[in-house]
Amino acid sequence: MTRQYNNYEDMITFTRASTGTALRPVTYGDELVTNGTFDTDLTGWTLSGGSATVTDGEAVVSYDGGNGGLYQIITVEVGKLYEIKGSLTAATSSGPRLKVGTTTFGTEVTQLTTVGDINEEFIATTTIISIFVQAITDGSTTVDNISVKEVTFDQPDGTLTLFNHPNNVPRIEYDADGNWKGLLIEESRTNLLTYSNDFSGQWTLTDVVDTANSIASPDGTSNVFYAVANSTSSNFHRFTSSCSIAQSTTYTFSAYLKAGGYTLGGLSFYDGVAYQARTLFDLSDGTINSTVEGSATIEDVGNGWYRCSITGTTDAAASASGTVYISVNSLYGYTGDDASGIYSYGAQLEAGAFPTSYIPTSGSTATRQKDVASMPVSDFGYNVTEGTLLVEYTSFHTYTGTPYPRVLNLYESVSPRAGVEILDFNAVTNPAIYDGGAAQASFTFANNLGKYALAFAENDVAGCGGGGSVSTDTSCTLPIPTTLYIGMYSSSSQLNGHIKSIQYYPRRLSNAQLQALTS
Repeated sequence: MTRQYNNYEDMITFTRASTGTALRPVTYGDELVTNGTFDTDLTGWTLSGGSATVTDGEAVVSYDGGNGGLYQIITVEVGKLYEIKGSLTAATSSGPRLKVGTTTFGTEVTQLTTVGDINEEFIATTTIISIFVQAITDGSTTVDNISVKEVTFDQPDGTLTLFNHPNNVPRIEYDADGNWKGLLIEESRTNLLTYSNDFSGQWTLTDVVDTANSIASPDGTSNVFYAVANSTSSNFHRFTSSCSIAQSTTYTFSAYLKAGGYTLGGLSFYDGVAYQARTLFDLSDGTINSTVEGSATIEDVGNGWYRCSITGTTDAAASASGTVYISVNSLYGYTGDDASGIYSYGAQLEAGAFPTSYIPTSGSTATRQKDVASMPVSDFGYNVTEGTLLVEYTSFHTYTGTPYPRVLNLYESVSPRAGVEILDFNAVTNPAIYDGGAAQASFTFANNLGKYALAFAENDVAGCGGGGSVSTDTSCTLPIPTTLYIGMYSSSSQLNGHIKSIQYYPRRLSNAQLQALTS
């Protein structure tokens, strides 16, 4: 019987030991919490010790000398993704808790112990979860707006959202128009800014005013900073943050910006010696207005938002602390009007020559771990005597260093090098076959053609890109792979791009078929 796969998650083994963001259509299911807004009473909730009342539409749980509290049990499905939201709005207790557990009082899925909000995703590991509100010692705990909903991706009714996927959940990404880009594969990166989105609370504001607003950020929530330039100064109008940097190192600074009266927004990176990157972006049409130092990119992420980035290399005498700036309307001084500004969200400074996906931080640096995707060749009936690989992919940088990233790798061994590989480097795509440590066949094509094919049999290998001419090699031995690695080489050398489609045929397709399938 032929094995049937429902989707990529059934086929590949995927890990990423951290959360990871990607722009994706997201749909939320029905509300699973009964009376999570506490409008009038405690219907749906159970009291286990202590006391609880509703005051001004919030639940207030008071301590009685024990460890009781207010809880509700919710039925979920194992393996499905859910979002938990809630607010711990006040606490006179020195031990407040808003806790989500896998049993009534058991192991936490997540827990909030200070005034603030929970907004997290989790994969259910049991059929029930509990929401438990406590005042562990003295006083009371006040909570509101508790919600649990199932999260599904890629549905026709989904809203394009910058979604933070839980650990080990693969990311399928879309562009601003809702077109499917494919499976996102990235190397590990660290956001060096300790507060990526608390611009008003943790950044230094210079002649800008934090102005109330209700627009949605790229992640779909109301957590946007609206910086309006004041009219009392003709100086810079900007907000800044500092962090540790190294000398002679390339950094990329990025942020999501949206026009808000003014249509220009700027990013700058200063290393203590000089500005190493400065660019002004036009947020009305998604173009670069001017670049003073370094290089820059701008990407439309929908709903008027653009992800802007600048890249520069620190001086050999750079200080240990660098500063990043987000500027309103100009990189230089001018007089504001007290009414116009720009919206900002999600700042990131990372060591590297290009921006990777956003890594949220709140009080410390954070690292997104590398994506690792593979499947054993036994899962798709690999033919050791002949075959054809086809892939459609894009890379969002030009990689010039070693080891070179793999788009696909039918892997046998590192030493001696053996495998059927499609590599991306130096602005070319390189389908190649290695056996016994030696290159048996190697072809190069421009890396902007989209689709590529590598067909192989002993002494009969061919490669093609973008429906163009076919390159051949008639002297080749074949390795015997054990694993197909997707977007990497044996758990390393990540692509930093999107794999849109992969096809494997257990036979050597004709040259004409290679041209037709890659056109």
